[in-house]
Parts: sequence; C-alpha cells; structure tokens
Amino acid sequence: MFIFRDLKKAFDKVPRPAMWAVLARFGCPPDVVTLVRGLHDGMVGRVCHQSSLSSLFSINGGLKQGCVLAPTCFSYTQQLC
Repeated sequence: MFIFRDLKKAFDKVPRPAMWAVLARFGCPPDVVTLVRGLHDGMVGRVCHQSSLSSLFSINGGLKQGCVLAPTCFSYTQQLC
C-alpha cells in the first residue's frame, strides 16, 4: 500500500504553536525556538497577477517554504501530532 502526501499543502497546515511546543519537547534550547519563531512571526505576503500586486496580507500559519528548517520542523511535528 502506498500513501502519497502533498507536502506543499501539508507545510501550509502545520499549526505554529504546535511547532514551538514540538521543538521544545525535542530539546531545542529556548533561544533556538525563539530564533525560529522570529523567522515565522510577522510574515506577510502579496499576490502578483498580470503585473498587478495585491496589498499586503498576514501569513499566520504553516512553515516557510524553501526554508532549510521547514522539512525538519515538519517531520518533528508529524511524529508527535
């Protein structure tokens, strides 16, 4: 039996409070958790469509796609949730 998971969509669904708790549970020092949290808190985005930019909007959930820490954080979160 095979299970296919769309990781792009799965990364968007990781609850951030759970990620902070998981990192602490796995023994990450509080300073590291604070650093990773600082990379995610306050994120904003824009959509570009036909050379037109939308206004800024908040990104309040999920992991940063393209971040080298994202796969590790995602993996840890999936093991405990």
